[in-house]
Amino acid sequence: MKSRYLNSEEIAAIFKKMPVEKRLIFEIALETGLRIGDVLKIKKRDISAAPNGRCEVRFLAEKTKKKSIAFVESPAVAKKLLNQPKGYKGYIFSSLKSKSGHITRQAAWKWFKTAAKEAKIDIDGCSPHSLRKSFATELMHRKGLAAVQSALQHTNSFTTAIYAYADAYAGAAPESPILWGQINELLDLIVKRINGENLLKMDETPQKKG
Repeated sequence: MKSRYLNSEEIAAIFKKMPVEKRLIFEIALETGLRIGDVLKIKKRDISAAPNGRCEVRFLAEKTKKKSIAFVESPAVAKKLLNQPKGYKGYIFSSLKSKSGHITRQAAWKWFKTAAKEAKIDIDGCSPHSLRKSFATELMHRKGLAAVQSALQHTNSFTTAIYAYADAYAGAAPESPILWGQINELLDLIVKRINGENLLKMDETPQKKG
């Protein structure tokens, strides 16, 4: 099921229905843009305090296999993460019931869906991955498309645009308007996409025998 964009009010309502210890998982996902599977794999050794009350999270992305660093910008969330004890096998979100030693992705998705239902949020397309889109749209309005592409570790800018403009696609009114420079950036992507498709069609056209 394709995950949809969630606005700040929907996210707040969902978080409100979660116990504090479970909520932290999703707060980190929203703060960093990390996939929920990567959040669950964070170990105590992977985190450290950063300037201005932030928290640094070192991770190896499960999907891209790339090492990178993400930052928890909210001092309140950063403090909660730094204060988390070292659990089973060193994981922050450990679980003795799981073979991996950490809470499973399936369990996290179930918790998120349950909280959404209790908050009376439409659960169609509502998932932890929605937080990645919400993170991307907020970062887009602050720093632009290139910053989103770097944070999400995308190699294709078209994929990034799907995340970065998720609020616009959903018909939501963003808190910050899209700047003219960002509109030009998006139009440039569209033109490149059209030209790329035209070139592909030309390459696929059978050549006449001379």
